[in-house]
Amino acid sequence: MLTQVIDAVNVLSTSNKLNGESNDDPVSQICQILSSHLESLQWINDAVHEVEGKVVDIGKRVKDSGYSLPVDSRGMGSSW
Repeated sequence: MLTQVIDAVNVLSTSNKLNGESNDDPVSQICQILSSHLESLQWINDAVHEVEGKVVDIGKRVKDSGYSLPVDSRGMGSSW
């Protein structure tokens, strides 16, 4: 889904540049805004994957250490 959005924004942006449309054009402005938002979403996505990897690594280390968190009646780890 994300790649489809990227492709669509790139196509619109490229076609506006080829047609010589200025930045005053509403479609061009929308493309610029969407492009900025898309870059932000990509950064967030990358950061989430990085954090997920770290959480998995920490989970493995905790498991390998033999330490287990106390579990409450709901099956959840206790809060600190």
